[in-house]
Amino acid sequence: MILFKSFPADFLAPHRLFWKENPALLLAISFLLGTSSYLYSLNPLFPLVWLIYLFLTSSFFQGVSFALLGWGYAFFLYQGAPRAATPTFVQGIFSVSSLQPHHSPFHKGFLYKGTLLIPEAVSCSICLQGDDRPPADQDYWVEGLLSERSPFSYSLKIKTWKPLSSKQTIGSWRFAEMRYRAKEAFRFLLKKTTSPQTACLLGSLLTGDVEERLLRYEFGRAGLQHLLSVSGFHFALLIAFFSASLGLFFPERTKNILLLLVVTLYFLFIGPAPAVLRSFFAATLYLIGKLLNRRPAALNLLGCCMLFELIFDPLLSGHIGFQLSFLSCAGLLLVYPQLHRFSNRFLPQRTVPELADMTLPSPYGYLISSFFKKTLCMTLAVNIALLPLLFYHFHKFPLLGLIYNLFFPLGAALSIYLLLPSLLIYSICPLLGAPLLSLADVWTRQLLELISYPPLLLDKAWQQADLPSWACGLYLFLLFFFLIQKKQ
Repeated sequence: MILFKSFPADFLAPHRLFWKENPALLLAISFLLGTSSYLYSLNPLFPLVWLIYLFLTSSFFQGVSFALLGWGYAFFLYQGAPRAATPTFVQGIFSVSSLQPHHSPFHKGFLYKGTLLIPEAVSCSICLQGDDRPPADQDYWVEGLLSERSPFSYSLKIKTWKPLSSKQTIGSWRFAEMRYRAKEAFRFLLKKTTSPQTACLLGSLLTGDVEERLLRYEFGRAGLQHLLSVSGFHFALLIAFFSASLGLFFPERTKNILLLLVVTLYFLFIGPAPAVLRSFFAATLYLIGKLLNRRPAALNLLGCCMLFELIFDPLLSGHIGFQLSFLSCAGLLLVYPQLHRFSNRFLPQRTVPELADMTLPSPYGYLISSFFKKTLCMTLAVNIALLPLLFYHFHKFPLLGLIYNLFFPLGAALSIYLLLPSLLIYSICPLLGAPLLSLADVWTRQLLELISYPPLLLDKAWQQADLPSWACGLYLFLLFFFLIQKKQ
C-alpha cells in the first residue's frame, strides 16, 4: 500500500524537476491553451489533460493562472469582433501592415495585410490582381464584401479603395511600403548579377516571399518547404556570417551589439511572420544574454519566445507557421538528444586524442560519418515531432524529405555564404565580385537540378486520411511525456 502511494510521486519526479528548471515553457503552454480555448473552440480534452497533468506535477497554480490570463487576454482583444460566416458588405478604414506578391494559378497580383476598422478593429487581408497597386504607406477608405477565412481573421473582396489624408489615418508611419521596395531592389540586384533560376531561389530563401509556384511545389515534394520560410535557420546563418566578419574588426561586446542591430534590421526587412517572430525573439534574447554574460536555457528561451509572440498577436497560434516552428524546435531540443545518445551505440563519439591516434584516412571518415549521423538524428527528431501536424494539415509525409534534409540545407547555406560576400565585394568592385557571383550561381543551379529531378524511386509520400485533432494532441502529449521522463 505504501509502495502504491509513493509510486506516482516517484514516477513524476522527473517532470517536477523539468518544469522547475523550465518555468517559462510551462507558463507559455498554459497561456497558449488559454488563448486557443477562446479563439478556436479548442477540444476540451486538451486543457483537461493539461490541468490534470499540472495537478500531478505540483504546477497547478502557475499553469491555471496563466491559462486564465490567456483566455482573458484573448477575450479582451476579440470579444467585439464580428463573425462573418457569409460575405457581408462593410466599409471602414484599412491600415496596411504588410505587402507581398501574390500568385494564383491564373493571376499575379498583390496581397495586403493589415487592420480593418469597421468600427471594430479586425485582422484583414486584401488581394488585388494586376500590375498596378496602391502604395502601402498610407491608410485607405475601403468598401467590399467581408468573409471570415478562419476564426477572427478576415479577407475583403474590394469594391472601393480610396486613399485617406494624413489627418484621417488611424496609424503612424509604417514599414510596409519601404519593406516591399527593399525586397524588390534586392531581387532586382540578384536578377542583374545571377541567372533567373538562382535569383528566384536565393531571393525566396532570403526574403521569404516565393515568386514562383513551381519552386514551392518542388520544395514541398522534397520535404524542404521549411527552407522557403524565413526561420531560425536563416537567422543562425546570418548571425554566424556577421559574427565571423565583425569579429575580425571589433571586440566581443561591440560585435554583439552590432549583431543585435543586424538581426533587428533583417527582421524589419522580412516582416513579422510567425516563424520570423520566434527566430527574432530567440536571437535577440540570445545576444542580450551574451552581453550580460548569461546563457539562458534553450527550453526557457523557447517558452519566452512563445509567450512574447502570443502577447504580440494571439491569432498567430492558429497559423501553421507558428505550429511548425515551435514544434520543430521542441523536437530538436527534446527528441534529438535521445536519438543522438542512441546512435552513439553504433558510432561512438571519439575524443581528439583518439582521432590523433588513428591512421589516415580514418579520422576524415569518422568526421564525415559523424556529421551525417548528427544530421540524420536532427532530421528524424524534427519529423517525429511534426509527423501528426503534417498529416493533420497536408495529409501526407514526403519520404524524399528524409534524404534531402541530410544535405540540402548545408548546400543552401553554402549558397547564401557565397552570395553575401560576393554581393558586398561586387558593390565595391564589380570586376572582383562578378567571378564570385558566377561561382554562387553555378553552385545554386546545381542544387536546383537536384530538386527538379529527384530519384523516381524515392519520390513517394506516406498518405494519411483526415487525422482528428485529438489524435494530434494525444500523440504530442505522450511523446513529450516520455521524453521528459527520459531526459531527467
